Amino acid sequence: MTTRLISFCTGLLAFGLIAPALGQTADGSPALAPTPEKFIFYWGTAQAALTADNQYRAEWTLQPKEFRQMLLQVPYLWNGRTMAERVAFRLNGLPVIATRGQQDYEASALELYERFSDKIAHGQIFAITDLALTPERVGAIDVRLEEPPTTDDNGTVVIPSERYPVSWLSKNLVTDVRWGLERHEVSERDFFTPREALEILRQQPVVEWQPHLSPQPVYADVQITQPGGAQHGSRVLLSDPEAYQQILHYVRQYRFLLRPGALLTLSLYSSRYDRLYEHILRLVDENDPRLALRRHRDAHRARLQWGPLTYEWTNVYLTSVKSSNGTQLPADLPYVVRFTLARASLLELSTARPILWVDDTRVTDLAFSLSVNGSEFHVSPEEDLPALTPSNDTTLYTLRLHNLQAAGYDLSGLVTAVTFIPVQTPRLPQPEDAEMPTALTLYLPTLTPEAAEITFYLPEAATLSIDVKDSQGAITHTINGFYSAGRHGISLPRRLFRASGHYVIALKTPYGEARQPLELP
Repeated sequence: MTTRLISFCTGLLAFGLIAPALGQTADGSPALAPTPEKFIFYWGTAQAALTADNQYRAEWTLQPKEFRQMLLQVPYLWNGRTMAERVAFRLNGLPVIATRGQQDYEASALELYERFSDKIAHGQIFAITDLALTPERVGAIDVRLEEPPTTDDNGTVVIPSERYPVSWLSKNLVTDVRWGLERHEVSERDFFTPREALEILRQQPVVEWQPHLSPQPVYADVQITQPGGAQHGSRVLLSDPEAYQQILHYVRQYRFLLRPGALLTLSLYSSRYDRLYEHILRLVDENDPRLALRRHRDAHRARLQWGPLTYEWTNVYLTSVKSSNGTQLPADLPYVVRFTLARASLLELSTARPILWVDDTRVTDLAFSLSVNGSEFHVSPEEDLPALTPSNDTTLYTLRLHNLQAAGYDLSGLVTAVTFIPVQTPRLPQPEDAEMPTALTLYLPTLTPEAAEITFYLPEAATLSIDVKDSQGAITHTINGFYSAGRHGISLPRRLFRASGHYVIALKTPYGEARQPLELP
């Protein structure tokens, strides 16, 4: 029997069906070394490659906002072949488990939030340990939290931007939206308690379409923004009466995020993603005096004229109230209005004193601050404007008008930021192989690694504006200026765009308008 087995194996060896021992293949060449193990751990926007070369250890540097966001997202592990069915580790000693197809991680989200929320701050270090890679091997990741600098390498003031919390309705498509409490009650208020927010979320929205439009399913979108900026939410197509149950399940799972200081954004979109409705609820304590504010009675209009720039804020309260412990609570969130101008306009703007009207009455005692290139100047009503001399280099930086003050008003929520770009706009030669346009023309933007190139043709000289709009239709940048007749080009640095995605470039002149899409990968 033994002789037969040896003869059988010898035959297999001869035909190359098995490899010889001692590290050789059937043809006698050296056997290939096994592929080193590589694991990739994903959590939020962060990922770490764990291999023998780094001893299955890694380090992350995250912003506190990113870490807070990460805690609300399910972690994943690539084991070299597929996504692992189960991810298990410890975060600062607390066991964390995420099993595919189950809700164990979501069930532990509250404990993670309660355990670490108050510790998420600049300089803190968190330890991911005992990350199970194989039954015999574990990995580890050190997470360091660092706030982003207030200025970038070029001295550009980095300004946070928030959309102003107002109730918005697309009257071209719908006549009314009822979501939660009475329509008038919700639309007239900006401040709600967490209890009221839950009452609103428990009721499915109702949309009344314009008479000439057929009703269609809509997307209901719920987003909760924490005080630190992290955001979490759910979106579902309301295609049948049971679909809203997904929103209710989400609310039950993450209701702990509905606490004072958070923002709750309720949005509705058509099946083609047309924005139909949006309302942002600011959550406050049960005894917060801002709960009594009503738009029809307490809100104002504020209009700013600053050199060539004009902007009007609507539904702003311009007041602050005193809490039970004596703290002054502003009624308006800071809302940054952004403009973009060519560098040559800095001198003109910096020598123009801002003028503010509240409900068509000019504010005569306006004081304010100007910040540019890391320096800040406070200007009283009687003072002359500081001398701001632009350099001749290609630095991109922002002039910010903020800290507005006047007797009887809280103007802290009114902020204007003007980014000056080192752009030259001479007339460009017409390409030899292209016909000369006879009308206003905006060409399809082109992308380079550094910028988005905008080219347009003017049949006659004009003062124009170019708006950059994001996928929701919000204007992220505006370029104003006077241009001679002919073909012109503007280069918009990529750092002006806050995220990748779909944008629209809208050119407006006294004699016409033009639009072109822009896709940023």
